[in-house]
Amino acid sequence: MLVSGWRLELWRRQSTEQARILQWLGEARQQGFSHYGLYQVGQCYWLSCTGEANVGDAVAHVHQQLTSTQDPSWVVLQVVGEQVWVIAWREQTLLCALAIDLEANPNSFLFELTATWLATDGMQCQLMLAGEMAQQRWLTAPWPVSPQVCDELFNQAPSKGQQLLNIRKPPPWLRRKVVVLSATISLCLALLLGWLLWPTTPSEAGLDSHPQAQQRPPMAGVQLASMAALPQQLLRWSYVAGWKVQQWQFSEQQQQLHVQQGYASMADLRQQLQPIWFYQLGAVAGSAQPGLLLTANVPSAWQQEPSLAKLAPSLAYLESSLSELQQWFPQAQFKVAAVQTDGWYQWQQVQVQVLGFDPLLWSSAGAKAWRQLPSELRLVAASAKADGLLWQLQLELRAYAHGGQAHGRDYD
Repeated sequence: MLVSGWRLELWRRQSTEQARILQWLGEARQQGFSHYGLYQVGQCYWLSCTGEANVGDAVAHVHQQLTSTQDPSWVVLQVVGEQVWVIAWREQTLLCALAIDLEANPNSFLFELTATWLATDGMQCQLMLAGEMAQQRWLTAPWPVSPQVCDELFNQAPSKGQQLLNIRKPPPWLRRKVVVLSATISLCLALLLGWLLWPTTPSEAGLDSHPQAQQRPPMAGVQLASMAALPQQLLRWSYVAGWKVQQWQFSEQQQQLHVQQGYASMADLRQQLQPIWFYQLGAVAGSAQPGLLLTANVPSAWQQEPSLAKLAPSLAYLESSLSELQQWFPQAQFKVAAVQTDGWYQWQQVQVQVLGFDPLLWSSAGAKAWRQLPSELRLVAASAKADGLLWQLQLELRAYAHGGQAHGRDYD
């Protein structure tokens, strides 16, 4: 919704790792976004992307307005047109960026949504009612904390400096590096020219460059072994009281959970899920009604890679690993591509489809075997769709080995 050029419901990600931000920017470009905002809070970067030009990020703007306060955690409500905008953060973690239609009589939903954030035995956020309309509606409401008030926050259009950047423009830390590099480029060129003109001795002529002298590229995905708790998690999601978990999706950097409300409240949902999820309204697959789209960053521990010295010398382990998975997923179908190599690694892509998986039949022995899978076997993408109490799984794996000649067997 347009309000003086401010946008709330943008494509959002957050991380303390610059490498993740760069990967998400690449993903945003692939999805067709043309502009992005990058707002740093403490050690965390809040990324927002859109396909529009000349607009500003409402979340970054609101946070800037409250940085002078002593409290680092806020829940902010402001009426914008026919909606109430809800923006919440706890210290450097963004909790919510949500627009709710006022026609839906959102009071009970707001109380449930913010209960944990405002509770004195919870996240202990402060409540800010911005603008006269929000103050008229909720100043005397039964909040767990005394609300504070301020003027309208979106009464002016975003300035040039507040507008989102063209996505082809690099992040600030890369632009700073360009300045440093430009100061040393002449010296580097001079050293390179001197090295090229240096007389070559016979012993030096016999030396060959090796890819290990360069920085090796990261492996795709996360360790498949780190996802050993997925079957038990699917079982818990099958029995979330008062809510329907319809789909789980995973990419290299993020998890998404699509849920539809039944008879239970938002507070009931929060009590049944881990406190890692970021809540926002969104379309739920297979439903004409809007639901909740929950997102969570992937723990960095899942992305750990084996050192090059400990990397498997060949892809021979893949056959036994897939046999292990077949034992615990008898209905699984595997499609394995031919071996590829780039000098650093050799790898094979594996598509796994499991129809009608019943997490009730999963055993602790299966979880133990899953945790022991080689760290070179990576999960690149995955999805799980609920079908009653059963789940339809799609996994995209990549098996890595040391670069060079492929010693492993190709699968058809």
